Amino acid sequence: MRNKDQQRIVDLQKQLKIARAALWTIGSGCRVPESIAIQAIDEIWALDKKQPLQGLVGHEKSVR
Repeated sequence: MRNKDQQRIVDLQKQLKIARAALWTIGSGCRVPESIAIQAIDEIWALDKKQPLQGLVGHEKSVR
């Protein structure tokens, strides 16, 4: 496996850990689940090198 692939796996594992922690907190009956979800999304996006919006606005490499 290439180093780039390994780093992507590590980044995805970190994102999954953040999402699980947020869901656990929300499921435990916190008072403001929206703020927990927003914080988790912000942390996940900070780890993601290629933001999903790049494809929508035309900055992503062409698949053709």
